[in-house]
Amino acid sequence: MKAFLKSFFYAYVGLLAALKHERNLRIHYIIALVMLWVCWWIGVSTTQLMVVVIIINVVISFELINTALEAAVDLVTKEYRALAKIAKDTAAAAVLFSAIIAIGIGILVLYEPLNQYWLYKHRNEVPLTEQLVILGMISFLVFTFSHAMWSKFKQNKQK
Repeated sequence: MKAFLKSFFYAYVGLLAALKHERNLRIHYIIALVMLWVCWWIGVSTTQLMVVVIIINVVISFELINTALEAAVDLVTKEYRALAKIAKDTAAAAVLFSAIIAIGIGILVLYEPLNQYWLYKHRNEVPLTEQLVILGMISFLVFTFSHAMWSKFKQNKQK
């Protein structure tokens, strides 16, 4: 039983280390928290919330696997090797693919509840300020995601 509990401790330590050293993981966590807050704010259904939590788990899990794989490859070789690059790029592609799918699912999950929220609250009249705030939040999330992916791409190209 003690070894079993220690495994949870080691997993927690690994998560903290990844959060400390991996900027993209921190970005994913921030986006996840924002998404969960928006879901709570507009009152999505339990089923929709479960879908959001599952897709957040998928993206963050892929980012953790990518981090572990990059560390393992760096442990084996510090010099440039084509196979090491393929391994790192493929793991990064898994994160990118899951994040793109997550954005699509997020849009599908939030579209109807946000639409209903605005229709109920404003009776077909959404003030320009709220439109700009929402547009700003979406733009921020898209910019943050794009910047994180571009930085990852440039970083992998240099290795």
